[in-house]
Amino acid sequence: MGVPEIIVAITTSIMLSTGIVPEKASFKETTCLAEAVFFETSHRPVKEKEAVASVILNRKKSSRFPSDICDIVKQKGQFQHRKKRSIPKIKEDQIPNIEQSALVALKAVSEEGIKDRTGGATHFVNLESATDIEWLSGMRQTKKLGPHTFFIEPKKGNSNGSQKANDR
Repeated sequence: MGVPEIIVAITTSIMLSTGIVPEKASFKETTCLAEAVFFETSHRPVKEKEAVASVILNRKKSSRFPSDICDIVKQKGQFQHRKKRSIPKIKEDQIPNIEQSALVALKAVSEEGIKDRTGGATHFVNLESATDIEWLSGMRQTKKLGPHTFFIEPKKGNSNGSQKANDR
């Protein structure tokens, strides 16, 4: 299951119109990032899109996760839109949200980068709609933005979680 063609096309268009070049990831990884940001944040504000992008980039830096953004996004059970056998259909009225998501993804992997609004988080969840939250046990909350709450795992040997882990 690849990235939807509309997300690839819009990311290409945004890249060409803005001149923003992905320097910290391949173009394929950038489109995977745009896909995840779009499906996880849809109509949410840009700062929340940046937070989701930051989580994925924090995972990329962590030895606990794959080093490729597409592999991170496609990890089993990690991102809601990838839990099903097919990616949800995209409607025409969602194009502005895809454009915002693509711009966030491009900026995130450009030399300019984006601000990590999550406190180094490597995990997030919408506690209002989540049905499986057992995995939160032992996690330390770093931030709440909109419906998403962000978490990090405590470093090994640090049971109180007072140090930041560079994880999900």
